[in-house]
Amino acid sequence: MRTALLLILTASLACFAKDPEFKAEDVVARHLDSIGTAQARAAARSRLAQGTCGMNVIVGGGGGLSGDALLVSLDRKANLTLKFPSTQYPGEQFVVDGNRVAVAQTGPNTRSSLGDFVYRHNEILKEGLLGGTLFTSWSLLDLPSRQPRLKYEGLKRVNDRQLHVIRYQPRKSSDEFSILLYFEPGTFRHVMTAYSYTVPASMSMRQTAERRRPDAHADQVRYRLEESFSDFRTVDGLTLPRSWKLRYTVEPADTSILDWQINLTRVVHNTVVD
Repeated sequence: MRTALLLILTASLACFAKDPEFKAEDVVARHLDSIGTAQARAAARSRLAQGTCGMNVIVGGGGGLSGDALLVSLDRKANLTLKFPSTQYPGEQFVVDGNRVAVAQTGPNTRSSLGDFVYRHNEILKEGLLGGTLFTSWSLLDLPSRQPRLKYEGLKRVNDRQLHVIRYQPRKSSDEFSILLYFEPGTFRHVMTAYSYTVPASMSMRQTAERRRPDAHADQVRYRLEESFSDFRTVDGLTLPRSWKLRYTVEPADTSILDWQINLTRVVHNTVVD
């Protein structure tokens, strides 16, 4: 009897293992449904979101700032502005107008570490990835025209929870630059994006406001920008996050970790956008 039960259990597990797994297009379809109906998504041509933002140096320094956040998008055009009351770090501005992008400088011929990362890898903006569903330019809303390569990489544990993972490869991007999209099982909401690349230490450049110099204290240097989204609420039939966190990490040499926290208090659609 025990042998028979073991055989039945083994056969059941084998059948379960052979069940077809999700494909990237399956996850994307369910994700779009998590935002709202096709009609509601199409109706929201423009979006304006306002709120507060904070920046904190977690590792590699100290201090923090509080300011204001403004997110504006119209179809595939988008503008993110973060303003802080500081002459040393006045904030960020990222703009995309179709394939044209602009990353504001924070001083004479200087960008912040976050701005420099986005400027060097401007496909983050061109592909409509930064900010996820908060912008009407969100890449997954317009895959036919962008035609990225998507690969479903299964469920992976991230911060004590399982998430569906899709590897996103733009048509014009190097294989060394990794873009991973994470989706919540059950709801299929987009809850995280991770961008990363690794270079030999001899090729890396320490990103500071004052100067750039080769970083030769480690064999490799890893750069990572992580976006996470939470506090989802529904407005005009669309379920969107109100909390957006960015974490930029450089390690292991001269390790630095910087956080930006954006909390939105107002989201409106189809208003006049300049």
